[in-house]
Amino acid sequence: MTKIIFIFSLLIPLYAHAVDYPAEKWQPTTLSDTSIKKIQTSKHQYNQCVSEEITHLSTQSIDVRDATNQIIKNCESKLSIIRKTFLEENVSKFLADRYLKMSRSQTTRKTLKHLMYLDAAQKMGYPGAK
Repeated sequence: MTKIIFIFSLLIPLYAHAVDYPAEKWQPTTLSDTSIKKIQTSKHQYNQCVSEEITHLSTQSIDVRDATNQIIKNCESKLSIIRKTFLEENVSKFLADRYLKMSRSQTTRKTLKHLMYLDAAQKMGYPGAK
């Protein structure tokens, strides 16, 4: 019986806190349509740059991690356009950098995964691999 009372005594303050602080309402974006279009275009150009770098890469003698880092560094200039667009729209530097970090890490993971598959295919002698 004391265990039940103890559990309820712990849950009541949590419920009171949840009632006092309701979840924030979602706010729609304040970015202009031209800025959104510019960001989407830049992101597409960034992904195209990465794809082109992968096709021009000769993975015969290079480590896939080094190749991934080199590809990301070569295409970094495309991401700077996105940051500039965010800052022109008065988005905080923290949020702009957070978006770029998210984009960079997602692309890095995808690129590394792709190059690892390509490297494994080459080592297995798959004729379609570079």
